[in-house]
Amino acid sequence: MVTDEGAIYVTANRGYNWKAALQETWYYTFNTVNRSPEGNYVAVSSRGNFYLTWEPGQSYLQPHNRAVARRIQNMGWRADGGLWLLVRGAVSISAKAQGSKEEAWAAGGSGFLLKTTNGGKSWSRDKATDNIAANLYSVK
Repeated sequence: MVTDEGAIYVTANRGYNWKAALQETWYYTFNTVNRSPEGNYVAVSSRGNFYLTWEPGQSYLQPHNRAVARRIQNMGWRADGGLWLLVRGAVSISAKAQGSKEEAWAAGGSGFLLKTTNGGKSWSRDKATDNIAANLYSVK
């Protein structure tokens, strides 16, 4: 379980008891918090100016400065364990297509929706959500 202030809790008995996984909590609000299948986390600050990562066994969230000039909108885990990154007004994804997974979607502010059909080599804007007056945070 993750809170929007950076606390991570784990359970070993189907949710009857919870234990803090971190020695301290970050008092920042996060836009997004995403978990990998292996239990790793990436959290983007609400202003998009930095992100934090955590792996099971670590006592603290590890802060990282953004490596791009634009503010980070969202981050998540690729199938190969690496991270993908969506920044305001643009997308930066460095994933190779995994098997037959050529199609991918990315969402962002003001109904911004992108689609690739070639494993991330090129992206096109899908205008189906242009009239939605809201930020899109994930695609399932």
